Amino acid sequence: SIVAVDFDNVNKRVYWGDSSEKMIYSSFQNGTDKKQVFSSGLMVPESIAVDWVGRNIYWTDYVMENIEVSTLDGRFRKVLITKNVTSPRGLALDPRSYVMFWSDWGQNPRIEQASMDGSARRAIVTNKVYWPNGLTLDYTTRRLYFVDAYLKYIDYCDYDGKNRHQVFVLQQPHGITIFEDNIYWSDRYRSQIMRTNKFHGGNITTLLTSVYQCMGIAMDHPVKQPLGLNPCENHPCSQLCLLSTLRPRYYRCDCQSGWTLASDGRTCTKDDTPFLMVVRDTVIMGIPLNPNDTSDNAMAPISGITQGRDIDFDDQEQFIYWVQGTGSIYRSKTDGSNRTQFAPAAIIGSPSGLAFDWITRIMTLFWTDRGSDSGVPPKVASADMDGGNLRNLYTGNLGNVEFIAADIEARKIYWGVPQTGMIECGTMDGASRVTIVSGLSHPWGITVYQNYLYYTDLDYEVIERVDKNTGADMVVMRSGMAGVRALKVHARDNSAGTTNACSTDNGGCPHLCLPKPDGQKTCACTTGFIPSQDGSHCEQYDSYAIQVRIDYSMLNNTYSVLSKLDMHIASGFLYWINNSTYSSYRGIYRTKTDGSRYSTVISQLGTGRIQGLAVDWIAGNLYFTNAYTSQTYLEVLRVNTSVQLILLKSSVDRPLDLAVSPKLRLLFWTDAGQSPKIESALLDGTNRTVLASESLSSPRGLTVDYTNDILYWVDDTLDMISRMASDGSQRQIVRYGSRYPTPYSVAIFGEYMLWVDRKLGKLFQASKSPGNTDTPEVIRDGIEDLTDIGVFDSHVQPTSANLVGFNPCQEDNGRCQQFCFAMPEQQQPKCACAHGSLLSNGVSCGFGLDEYLIFTTDYNVNSMRLDPEDHSTPFPTFTLGYGVLATEFDFQDKRVFFTQYVGLGRSKIGYILTTSSTSPPITIASDYYNRSVQSMGIDGQNRSFIAHGDRPRAIVVDPCYGYLYWTDWGPPAKIERATLGGNFRIPIVNTSLSQPNALSLDYEERLLYWADATLDKIERASLTGENREIILSQTQYPFSVTVFQQDIYWTDWNTRIVYRANKDDGSGLTIMATDLQYRPNDIHVFSASRQESCSSPCQLFNGGCSHVCVPGWSKGTYLTLKENVSVPALVTAFHTCSPTEFTCDNGGCVPLYYVCDYTNDCGDNSDEHGCPFPTCNPTTEFTCANGRCISAAFVCDGFNDCRDNGTTDEVNCQDQVRTCNPQQFNCANGHCILAMWVCDGNNDCGDNSDEKPANQCIFVLVYYFVFQDQGLVTPAISRAPLGTQALHAVFLGVMCAMVRRTAQMPQMSFCLCQWSLHSGALPVSSSSPASRKQRIKSNASQNLYKICIVHLNLLLSCDRVNDCGDSSDEIGCVYRTCSSQEFTCQNGVCIPSTYVCDGYIDCQDGTDELEGLCRSPEPTCAPGEFMCNSGECIDIHKVCDHQRDCSDNSDEKGCGKTPLVFRKRLTFGMCPK
Repeated sequence: SIVAVDFDNVNKRVYWGDSSEKMIYSSFQNGTDKKQVFSSGLMVPESIAVDWVGRNIYWTDYVMENIEVSTLDGRFRKVLITKNVTSPRGLALDPRSYVMFWSDWGQNPRIEQASMDGSARRAIVTNKVYWPNGLTLDYTTRRLYFVDAYLKYIDYCDYDGKNRHQVFVLQQPHGITIFEDNIYWSDRYRSQIMRTNKFHGGNITTLLTSVYQCMGIAMDHPVKQPLGLNPCENHPCSQLCLLSTLRPRYYRCDCQSGWTLASDGRTCTKDDTPFLMVVRDTVIMGIPLNPNDTSDNAMAPISGITQGRDIDFDDQEQFIYWVQGTGSIYRSKTDGSNRTQFAPAAIIGSPSGLAFDWITRIMTLFWTDRGSDSGVPPKVASADMDGGNLRNLYTGNLGNVEFIAADIEARKIYWGVPQTGMIECGTMDGASRVTIVSGLSHPWGITVYQNYLYYTDLDYEVIERVDKNTGADMVVMRSGMAGVRALKVHARDNSAGTTNACSTDNGGCPHLCLPKPDGQKTCACTTGFIPSQDGSHCEQYDSYAIQVRIDYSMLNNTYSVLSKLDMHIASGFLYWINNSTYSSYRGIYRTKTDGSRYSTVISQLGTGRIQGLAVDWIAGNLYFTNAYTSQTYLEVLRVNTSVQLILLKSSVDRPLDLAVSPKLRLLFWTDAGQSPKIESALLDGTNRTVLASESLSSPRGLTVDYTNDILYWVDDTLDMISRMASDGSQRQIVRYGSRYPTPYSVAIFGEYMLWVDRKLGKLFQASKSPGNTDTPEVIRDGIEDLTDIGVFDSHVQPTSANLVGFNPCQEDNGRCQQFCFAMPEQQQPKCACAHGSLLSNGVSCGFGLDEYLIFTTDYNVNSMRLDPEDHSTPFPTFTLGYGVLATEFDFQDKRVFFTQYVGLGRSKIGYILTTSSTSPPITIASDYYNRSVQSMGIDGQNRSFIAHGDRPRAIVVDPCYGYLYWTDWGPPAKIERATLGGNFRIPIVNTSLSQPNALSLDYEERLLYWADATLDKIERASLTGENREIILSQTQYPFSVTVFQQDIYWTDWNTRIVYRANKDDGSGLTIMATDLQYRPNDIHVFSASRQESCSSPCQLFNGGCSHVCVPGWSKGTYLTLKENVSVPALVTAFHTCSPTEFTCDNGGCVPLYYVCDYTNDCGDNSDEHGCPFPTCNPTTEFTCANGRCISAAFVCDGFNDCRDNGTTDEVNCQDQVRTCNPQQFNCANGHCILAMWVCDGNNDCGDNSDEKPANQCIFVLVYYFVFQDQGLVTPAISRAPLGTQALHAVFLGVMCAMVRRTAQMPQMSFCLCQWSLHSGALPVSSSSPASRKQRIKSNASQNLYKICIVHLNLLLSCDRVNDCGDSSDEIGCVYRTCSSQEFTCQNGVCIPSTYVCDGYIDCQDGTDELEGLCRSPEPTCAPGEFMCNSGECIDIHKVCDHQRDCSDNSDEKGCGKTPLVFRKRLTFGMCPK
């Protein structure tokens, strides 16, 4: 979340503050060379200001409540002002005058001024300010402009606060800047960037809209940072040089936090003055011990901690250590650098306090103990530092006793008791106890230094100081410090001496040296090691038992529940399960036996809980069972990788504990389902076999005896320990009876077995033989909540090849890329893939090769097989962060696209590659909330608006047919259809809908499927919205749906399940995925059949479009030309209309004089909106319903002169007798039509009387071609209308039509050419008489078309070609034999021999241009390339790019013209508006 920004015109860099990352960054203005200026000690940098003269950067932090300054590179940094700074916001500098200004939202809102070194501070604006936000300076007039977000104004005043004036009243301003005569500001309420005149507030202009959370704003221009004299240019300061109003030098040297300025006023030295280190919830800060010094400059603050608890320091190494609420210990250098995790919680439990011992002579350790509910009393205790001489010093009235501090010199200890609100003191020998401070609410941190006791109160939010002996002279050091907790004085106390027995060379100890009184010491070894016999070194235990108990330690209101464990002895790792009450902590963890290398192995389980685990130490596979509410998974993970595979899913069986035998190459598990049993399977999960199913109640604790391959288990319900052979035979009871009430786990070591009993709280050892009745030995007693036991010994997991049956997975993972499974009695391993499919080589995994499901959840992009029994995933899950919603794929490039919500009103689109498991997601576009349907190229370029919407949701495309469908929540809710360019938009379903979420298209059966989240059903209909039917009802919250072959798949938000059912009747309901951690969102089937290739005019030269091309329509041999379905023109996706044109709402352009002419020229009627139509003359004119005035004589003349859908001038005309004029034809029904409309193939009369044979109707072919130069060229008739003389014409297409024979027509072949003027498209023909009567606007800017009518009876009839489309030109024909000068086509047609191999297909079947008949074809270019006339191949995208890429420039010829298409079939590409 970027909240502040400024720039440095000298180095051309931009600086910005990020409140979410708590950092300040910089980069060049082009975005390169991004650097962290600071990575610590920041919380919310509200404003940033660059001192371009003195080369420093200033910022405000309203959480830290200070103003800081640093060199531009971040090397030296200082808290400049902190006293009486509560909520600093805006900040502005004038380095030429050496002054700075800032605003403060605190209890006393104000604007202050100070010298840039922090001195000479004064408030200049204190009246009529409430939330003063942004500040900016007008250097020319020396005025300060500021905004108030609550009072909603922009004001200005002089630098001293005088001559205040109001410029403008506005909504919710935040940032502000000024340039020349204008003020620019960000408005968070409107999400806009605005501008107005700086003097009078006029000329208000909106510059940007839909800017998500617009906050900081800066103007980058040289005049915004005018040159000034830099007094610091040759300064002698060792660290910071700050501009100052102090004369005569106008600068002051200063030092970073924790350093002091030497007496020479130039040099900085490390400040060793003691100070208080204070821990708050999210920050560590240093404050002086002097109560009169209210600065926080004693050390560089350390921010970004989580629930800080306690703190200590090592001044020798300059480290600070602290405990966080997560239970981990961190450390950092005192300057905030080098921050690392020192000890994770998993190693040390849940510490709340710590102490660093640099040296002590008393050699005593003191601690507080809160006690327990089981009878352990709260106390203050002590012991020697080696753990000996344990003593309880104080008990009683110590409820919830917490922190403790020691006064070594006075030999006293202090502790706080929150239950009583007191701080007490006692002698170190436990002899006396007194109360020092009372009346507190929640005392937390305690520290002693010299004569004072310092403490914090969490509830009162204070730091106070009192006399350490009497509690008198209380001084408030700080108040109003929310979340204040621990504190410690940063000063070494040498009162107890400086050396002890461990001071030199660690006392000669190999691991730990623990000092004791009188110069003595004790050497100790870390966990897992014991001292050698001579004590010179520590040796690791060869064999030891590892027990697991449930850990009920409280952490963030959750419990950590540890259960099962296993180990990989060769690598020294322990693995265990944590089923915490908080799902984020659930998973499998591991660590070395010495506590190092702690890490998470499995996490993000959602509602799942891992029940058992087992390590195949030879293949390096970790098996585990994962139980959800309705299903249990048996999974395997390859150790040290993220490759994870589900071997088994079951909603009936409940696999629990696991055991594995690499030698037998078998996997075993207990089942706690409805029918308890013990099963085995091969290591890949196949060949399941039930070994035992009788006399079992709750089998658990399964283990394999490595010496004889015998299985052991316990049953805590039957009080029994049993065993059997690995094939289920030889079952025997080892121990049984009430003496073993709750055996919970068992381990085998040599001839002995060890087991834990939860009820008895004991660890036992006894012989593993069934016949042995010796009393078991108690190894440990008094251990509560035991859950598992294991033996760490190399013999338990042998690695010698002969001891593991020469396992083929032992070396190099069996050459398998992902999983290696050793199969019984096979020398070769079985490789398997968790992601992708196993390739033909049997070892490698390939990605994106098969058909599979892809779906998103709130955080991830996932994949799964269409076979629910195949639990491998085609590609690994991509975790993208919150907000992942929609998805789609490009099968050809193996890309999966996704959308992601990244903030209020802001989203992005990106993609991942399914061919690689390591390729990161790539973002190609981002957007703000705008309620629309849009399109763009798959590279994110050439973005185009398609349609506005109320609440558009799901979307699906039908590219082969050129249509787009989408759902809209409305109101009203509907499903809409439009062309891919956004034209001809209509609602196809607009009833019985509420929240249509999902939408999918069945491309094979041409049906549309959708799901309604409120109505809880899935429906389908034809692509026009007809034949609607319900497929599934009573779904819970269907979110997305897709159709593939005979099935329908959908996701459900409520159940978090992915379903499958039959697409016709909803039968065969199948759960594909369940118990998902996050809500499943969009879903698709990744398959080539879902994106089959189709002939598209956009594939060649991008359809002639400069940016985006989408397909139009093709109607076979005929091109149906209707008024409302005209052929779309080729226009660019980003075209703009000329000044002489009107821009329609749908993006089209029409001449200005088409506006308000009563005709819907735009297609969406936007050219007729708001027109001031005149009042018709009631005597001579008729008023149409659309406002048009027509002559009264036009009423009831058979024509729709009003040109409206209601034909208002032709209603109620049945009884009127019409007399047609000589230029008209009298229809049988009494209508009058133009004579020229007779025999034109259209039923203009309405009763078809104008098209009857009695009217001498004959068929013709109409050829359309446009003349670009207006030249009148008569085409040759001998061959085709497009002859050699028509070189200036561009042929558009041909249409079969009917004309009326007249006496003037010749009896032989003829060509009648008529010139027509038309704007934008082909001449319009229609079956509607009224539509054909539309006048051509002769004064338009028009293209000139020549219409040639060719008589078919002699020229094209009986030519074996169905020219008319209904074969009427071929009826009753007698075909002749071709002459010697002619070529016989395969279909019998005769063509001149000269037409053969001339590059034109003259035979309809193409046999005159067959490759075998003609010369060898010229070389071709690869797909995606263009072949030049010279034979060269260039990239298809270089065609028509205004560059000469072909040597003969043929790639630039014909560009910008209407594309030439084949005869008898018009196919157009259409560019979106």
